[in-house]
Amino acid sequence: MAQGVNKGTMARMLAGNERAGGAHAALSAGRWAYVLDQVRGRFSKLVLLNLLLLIFCIPLVVIFVIRSTYILAGGQSMPFSGWLFIGFPAYPSMVGVSERILFSVDLVFGALMVAGLIVAGIGIAGGLNVVRSMIRSGGEFTLRDFWKGIGFNVGHVLPAAAVCGIPAYVLLLAIDYSRYLLAVGQGSAAGLIVGIVFSVIGMVLLALIFLWTLSVGANYKVGFFKALQTAVFATFRLLPFNIFYAVLIAIPIGLIFLGSFFQTIGLVLMFLFGIIYMLLVWMNYSQWAFDHLVGEPDAASAERAPQQAAPKEADKAAQAYEASLEQAMLVKSDLASRPIKPIDDDLALYDMPQAFTRADLQKARDSRDKLAEDAKQYAEAHKNDEKYVVYNAQFEKLEQERLERQKEAEKAAKKGKKKMGGDAK
Repeated sequence: MAQGVNKGTMARMLAGNERAGGAHAALSAGRWAYVLDQVRGRFSKLVLLNLLLLIFCIPLVVIFVIRSTYILAGGQSMPFSGWLFIGFPAYPSMVGVSERILFSVDLVFGALMVAGLIVAGIGIAGGLNVVRSMIRSGGEFTLRDFWKGIGFNVGHVLPAAAVCGIPAYVLLLAIDYSRYLLAVGQGSAAGLIVGIVFSVIGMVLLALIFLWTLSVGANYKVGFFKALQTAVFATFRLLPFNIFYAVLIAIPIGLIFLGSFFQTIGLVLMFLFGIIYMLLVWMNYSQWAFDHLVGEPDAASAERAPQQAAPKEADKAAQAYEASLEQAMLVKSDLASRPIKPIDDDLALYDMPQAFTRADLQKARDSRDKLAEDAKQYAEAHKNDEKYVVYNAQFEKLEQERLERQKEAEKAAKKGKKKMGGDAK
């Protein structure tokens, strides 16, 4: 199937830019069964990783809790009734009060939540690298992989958090203000309702674009704007699948907002495994989409490239070594071309004393002459040994071939001169 869609828009955007580090593992039991097996084998490590990710999410959680507290405190502090003159209760109009409180709180804390999302993105960048390695190759991971992932992915995660978070913040304020106008009866009710619906849809699309930007940046070496462009395309290209998996990854957060017993379950899940669960589900789904819309063969080529480069380098080294040997063979070695007598007898150079005379000099000269004569006799006696004959013969052959080529060149030069002379006449 990958071959059939490999010429699509995402293939043109991403093919050839795959990140190295772990080839695709064989999925004999199915993609989700494979990921589940990875989770069972590394559950304790994943819990520790989830706790590490929660540390980066603390600012976002604290801001959300304070926002909820401010909304509750604002509602309790409003004057729902008062006394006017004596014995005459006055009931001030409460129309739009709750909507106005919500708008004023979101005006401040909505912006802070965008900042909290950016801080959480640092931890998400590290978690993406670990989850990607699990999905692609099932390899072991360490804390170092988490910190390396921050360096790899932070350039996509933080800009994505800002680019998607700020418009979502504006849309949130638009929803709050539209609800306030509806409550006080200002403006067109139908138009305000349509605006609220489109604002909600816009926030959902921004969340999907954010998730897809994370997936593209974690799997492909492309710039942020190209990753964002690809994320926008994937959001609309796979919209039904995107909505389904977005709902699936939002289950732990949804349980928290249900309250009562479900809230407890949701909090336990988020504390132990929630963030890793969301990353695993979304990254596994997006990997399936990449395999079908970009192609598995291209995705594996980046990992095979370093392995293919090594044999090529080895071949170059072997060729260079053979060339050096061939060059060395063209140079005749004096030591290898003639016999050299080994020092295996009692002949030795006379050892001069510290205080020597003319007689000592003569003895040294005589011993040197004896050594030279003995070496000469040894060389004469062994000059026809096979190893010296064979070694010298190859250089004689090379010299003969060189002379023949030189003669052929001289003949060709003479013929060329004669031909030029004849043409001149």
